[in-house]
Amino acid sequence: MKPKIFSWLLVLAGLFGTGSAIEASSPLVLNVPTNALTSYATSSNGTVVYFTCSASGGCNPPPILIVSPPSGSIFPIGINSVTATAKDNCGDVTNATFNVTVLALPLVLNVPTNTLTAYATSSNGAVVFFTCSASGGCSPPPYLTANPPSGNYFPVGTTTVTATARDACGNSTNASFNVTVLALPLVLNVPTNTLTAYATSSNGAVVYFTCSASGGCSPPPYLTASPPSGTYFPIGSTTVTATARDACGNSTNASFNVTVLALPLVLNVPTNTLTAYATSSNGAVVYFTCSASGGCSPPPYLNAGPPSGSVFQIGTSTVTATAFDDCGQSTNATFEVAVIALPLVLNVPTNTLTAYATSSNGAVVYFTCSASGGCSPPPYLTVSPPSGSFFPVGTNLVTATAWDDCGDQTNATFAVIVYPVGPVLSIYHGLIDAPLQIRWSEAGLESDLPSDPPRYGLEFVAGDNAFTAGNWMTYTNGFIRRINNDLLAKDQIGDLGFYRLNNTVTNPVFIPSATTLAATLVTSNYATLTGTATPVLDNTRYWFEYGYDTNYGLTTPTNTLATATNPASLGATITGLGLLYLYHFQLVVSDSDGLQYGGDQFFTTAGLPPTVTTLNATTNIFCIDCAPEVEMNGTVNGNGLPIAGYFQYGLTTSYGSDTSFDQFYSYYDYFSTQAYSFDVNQLNLPPNTTYHYRIVAFNLVSEGFGGDETFVTPP
Repeated sequence: MKPKIFSWLLVLAGLFGTGSAIEASSPLVLNVPTNALTSYATSSNGTVVYFTCSASGGCNPPPILIVSPPSGSIFPIGINSVTATAKDNCGDVTNATFNVTVLALPLVLNVPTNTLTAYATSSNGAVVFFTCSASGGCSPPPYLTANPPSGNYFPVGTTTVTATARDACGNSTNASFNVTVLALPLVLNVPTNTLTAYATSSNGAVVYFTCSASGGCSPPPYLTASPPSGTYFPIGSTTVTATARDACGNSTNASFNVTVLALPLVLNVPTNTLTAYATSSNGAVVYFTCSASGGCSPPPYLNAGPPSGSVFQIGTSTVTATAFDDCGQSTNATFEVAVIALPLVLNVPTNTLTAYATSSNGAVVYFTCSASGGCSPPPYLTVSPPSGSFFPVGTNLVTATAWDDCGDQTNATFAVIVYPVGPVLSIYHGLIDAPLQIRWSEAGLESDLPSDPPRYGLEFVAGDNAFTAGNWMTYTNGFIRRINNDLLAKDQIGDLGFYRLNNTVTNPVFIPSATTLAATLVTSNYATLTGTATPVLDNTRYWFEYGYDTNYGLTTPTNTLATATNPASLGATITGLGLLYLYHFQLVVSDSDGLQYGGDQFFTTAGLPPTVTTLNATTNIFCIDCAPEVEMNGTVNGNGLPIAGYFQYGLTTSYGSDTSFDQFYSYYDYFSTQAYSFDVNQLNLPPNTTYHYRIVAFNLVSEGFGGDETFVTPP
């Protein structure tokens, strides 16, 4: 019913008296969205859309409100018309419509905007990871695919990846980008300078070097070098070519040079002339040391002609030493060896020898002559007449001759005087104050009676001031000395008369005789000195004096002899002597009237050869990567003399090779045992080979050899 009609009905009802007034109602008011509602689909069905409609007024407010489709319904994609109806109990109705539009979101696809780059890790290429994303569509998130997918092996080169996004509504979109897989460049590192090494044999030397490579399509690349590191390189310059290649067929080359040099040969020989004294007419054995180093196969071969230890003739000899190696290099050097004959030294008594005749014919006289030096010591010695001969009364000339095998000769002479039977000293003193008479006379030819005048006219009074105690007074044919109350008289030969002032004594005596004989039992450090003496007085004493020359300087203890008529054999042992020393000595005999010397003798002490012992070889390992060090070992004692020595080695007990002749030496510590070693690795012997060896040493006496031992060379 239209409002206007309704209003007229109310008026009529009043006019005709219904008895009450009809109230007027407010109009129905329907409120709906005035603009189209828009929403985005959340699935292929569309989306749930909420909205608000309201109604007011009518005859019985609130009015009934109906909306189709209602709020909260799923609206399909597209434009949907919604109708709202409001009605009241009076039958009034009003309608309104509006639109709900459901939109599908646009598909958005995100892919890398720049080409992706990776380096090949193998010949297949490289695994490459990337990110693509998609949004929007009618059922976000949309479906997304990439071909090839992320995490796939991409081959070397450029590959196009296509990404596709689609939704449940059938919408889709595509995008593409590139993946480029690069092969790393091959890098080859080789020595930048020429490598230099010294030859260790005629084959050259083993040379080690380092090459490295990186990059390529399958790092690390393959690497080869020709010739390879650790190869024997010949003497000269060799080009080494290194090649690096990868699984993709890429390769690169580089080269460098290895130069193997032969060490120069160095030959060491004595710089001064070697001098030795002849030990025979043939000359002398002379030892010397030559050494060589360097060359292409150190140690080089070495020989000397004549070799050390040869007999060198008297005079000057030239020794030529030659060193050579397996490469044909050689060098020579010379030096001289001079062998000198020791000068002949002839020792004879320096004073005239005197003796008393033991008969009317003369006397047997002993003396000592000696000789040393020459080219074949000791030299030959003759004496004419010889010691122990019968010498007649008077002066006799003795000639001594020394000569050697080289024809050198020297002579010396001395005199032997034999006196007739000695004179008798007669002393007479009758009264204390009477003159004292002293007479010398030939035995049996002169009367001893006091009435006879003194033959030599010697006469003096007791207590004469001329006779000072202890002093000898010289008279015509002798000497007189006063000691307290004793008067002594002797002639020029040495006969002695004794007179005591309170009586008369005629007592002719003789001073003792002394003869030095040759030493016996001579060893390296002691000897027995010998001689003979005839003592004529009690308490006769004797000793030996000895030393390096005729000044002596050392003495043996003093001993006492009893009076005797025959020569007594005397001896004394001296110790603490030096090795190979020349010693002089003589016998000294003493009684109350003086000394008698036996004459000089000499001897040379002996020496001992060295004591030599070969010890077991030892093996030392100093680090994990080092070759073992094998050493030959031994001990030597010079037994008081300087020593030098070396090691002999070879595949059998014949040896055949040796180290340097002066491989070891000792010129100071003569008496202790010294240990010596030699590093076998220096000899460059074949590996894993058994060798025999022994230690050899020599001193001034002789050469000594240790026993046999073995060693095995390192692998």
